[in-house]
Amino acid sequence: MLTRKQLDLLMFIHERLKESGVPPSFEEMKVALDLKSKSGIHRLITALEERGFIRRLPHRARALEILKLPDSIGPRAGSAPRFSPNVI
Repeated sequence: MLTRKQLDLLMFIHERLKESGVPPSFEEMKVALDLKSKSGIHRLITALEERGFIRRLPHRARALEILKLPDSIGPRAGSAPRFSPNVI
């Protein structure tokens, strides 16, 4: 089970990867989720990684890979809803 912020971040990363093929920066994630510091993003990323939703790729900047999406969202290859921090 993911928290609302974890799900918001996962969907934001997913949408950004679909659109541009490049994961968002921590600063972009901070702004999108309306957080005050990047340390909050670090905690969310760590939680998503521990739960098996994403993987950080070593030795590469901004290297995140989505491994799966929550069952309630649909399969990874399917069409997930557009990211909106106010939805869910």
